[in-house]
Amino acid sequence: MNVETEESLEPDGYLVLSEDRHLASGHVDPGLRYCDEETLALLPRQVRADPRTVLTQHGWGVPTELVAGASGPAGLLTRSAYEVVAMRYGEVVGAEPPGPRPP
Repeated sequence: MNVETEESLEPDGYLVLSEDRHLASGHVDPGLRYCDEETLALLPRQVRADPRTVLTQHGWGVPTELVAGASGPAGLLTRSAYEVVAMRYGEVVGAEPPGPRPP
């Protein structure tokens, strides 16, 4: 695995390549925490009702300050931008057929 940074992807882009083949790309806002719709229903009403809580290509994005330090499991039920990219990496790399094995 090779991890590199690229100026054109900043501040919120990611790109997953395998042997120079594009597997996935997208954007994740580091100012949001992410969850699916079922999890969103478990978060406090003020989080769900906040106009900055938005549907994204990676599920629901909740402003970090709404769940950071919140009482209850809100911080544990949501994922950081880093976790979203790591999960996406696992999905696309896990779906890739294995390449030839070295001798």
